[in-house]
Amino acid sequence: MAGELTDERHKSSTSSISVVGNDVYISGSEFTGTNSGARMWKNGVRLPLNIDSDECYGVELAVSGGDVYLAGFENVAGTFAARY
Repeated sequence: MAGELTDERHKSSTSSISVVGNDVYISGSEFTGTNSGARMWKNGVRLPLNIDSDECYGVELAVSGGDVYLAGFENVAGTFAARY
């Protein structure tokens, strides 16, 4: 199975995948020209993230029960800091 995760107007990358039952979770990042944002998708649909950052990256995800966790890093005043 193959599918598009973005609208093809922006560069994007994926970094991890997890399959739980019939659901497929994917983490990654999308580059909008000036900003880089961490992203998560469930069955090809982007999940909302509460992240207030101009440069952050989703690296790994984990699913436990009904909770989905995303780990990554963001640029904080020129230094990359680990986040989850």
